[in-house]
Amino acid sequence: MSESLAESLRALGLTGSEDPATDETAASDGGEGDPAARIRALCAAERECTVGADELGDDVDLTSVGFDDLGLLTLAMLTEQTFDVELTDAEIHGARTVGDLVSAVRRAQQDTATQADRAGGDAEHGTPPHRP
Repeated sequence: MSESLAESLRALGLTGSEDPATDETAASDGGEGDPAARIRALCAAERECTVGADELGDDVDLTSVGFDDLGLLTLAMLTEQTFDVELTDAEIHGARTVGDLVSAVRRAQQDTATQADRAGGDAEHGTPPHRP
């Protein structure tokens, strides 16, 4: 992770360590709540962004508020680290708005939850893990 990404995470209170990939806080919202507010905060905290989080609606084109292609790629990577998800190449390269990133994170969170359910079973109801 670049130094500016780490600084952005720390500035937002999303991590207290030098490496957010190992920080519990950075990944703690991976499956909980709506990611939109956190993604807006991530966008606004980046140097490229020329507006505040409250001005970043779902349909705001991020290139219109200062992000170039490299900035968008960096933002997508930061989003992956913050939410502990993996976005597809198409989602990363196609993310042009806050709404695009929110949709991608929700899809990735859903995919992760589905994979975990298949692999881990349901301990609460006594269902054994799925074994292919």
